[in-house]
Amino acid sequence: MGETRLQAALLCCKVFLRYLDSLLDASATTSPAAPLPSPTSQEADHGVKNGEPEPESDGEDGIRLWAQILQMMERLLKSGGSEGLEEAVPESLKNIVLVMANGGYLVPPRERKETTYLQERLWEVSWTRLERFLPGLMGGVFPDALEEESGRDESATVAVEDEKVMQEVGEERQGQGQGQGQERDVDRNGEAEAASKEPPAGQSGDA
Repeated sequence: MGETRLQAALLCCKVFLRYLDSLLDASATTSPAAPLPSPTSQEADHGVKNGEPEPESDGEDGIRLWAQILQMMERLLKSGGSEGLEEAVPESLKNIVLVMANGGYLVPPRERKETTYLQERLWEVSWTRLERFLPGLMGGVFPDALEEESGRDESATVAVEDEKVMQEVGEERQGQGQGQGQERDVDRNGEAEAASKEPPAGQSGDA
């Protein structure tokens, strides 16, 4: 079974490389700079974003196929198997990344003269997925982009942590407000009970 998985993975990578130019059209429509989808929906969400349709490109099918290949390779590695599979999959994926880089499809943001929708999507899909199950592969091929991408990931983490802190502070203040409200209610109830026990004005304590 391990040998079958190995041969299937290698064949999949070879076929993708064979038809790379047909799948990824370098003449994809140039799109204006826009915020990318969140890491949880970068690879899967297509069509409408922020109420507006995403720009179409001739390489969209290739990007989707590349994302599916990466997903399949991740599952193969996590399922375990032969040592050959653990060595062959990273090497095959690194080879694809190098070919796409040499072909001008996979370009770090700082090195782009103009950003095309194809380059933008392909970079996001590649970096996000590969760093998830093969950390360091993209950084090894694009060392200059490592600091930039790490900074962006760190900024996103800091933003999430800040949001958690603000939420905790809000919950703490809300809890304090409820506690103070309960204390005021207890004080009012005590005062009302004491007032009800006092004799009416003008009456003495002796009958």
